Amino acid sequence: MDYKENKGGALKVVIITMLIVILIGSIGIFVGIQIIEYSNFKEFSNELKIMQKNVDRLYDEIDNSQSIGKDISEDIRAAKIFVNCGILADKNDYRLFDTETIQKLKIENVTGEYLVNLNTRSVLSYKGYEYKGKVYYTLSDLPDDLRK
Repeated sequence: MDYKENKGGALKVVIITMLIVILIGSIGIFVGIQIIEYSNFKEFSNELKIMQKNVDRLYDEIDNSQSIGKDISEDIRAAKIFVNCGILADKNDYRLFDTETIQKLKIENVTGEYLVNLNTRSVLSYKGYEYKGKVYYTLSDLPDDLRK
């Protein structure tokens, strides 16, 4: 075996090794992104649960005639959310619980904004969360394993 034949074989091994490393790295990056996306989706679902729990509490504690949150009667984004969620009848009873309102109500571990109907104890995410091509707004939209 001469030097040129040995050099060609070593080059093939290096190229194959590099391709394997690139392939494994790509798979690792893809899996890592999937884990991060699922983690963010789970965090969103936990926040929805916290809001629902607090809206249930507020329903029992607050006179429903009180105006909590901000008026959304002219809010185009809210109107689109109602259409996406199939809400037609009671949309006028919803109020925006923005970060200021949420802080005043001492609701902790919530960073998003929500549309809330205290009369029906309904909670909708104001921005929603897109995961795997679907936008989620409510707890009932979530997959079963994230509702609990």
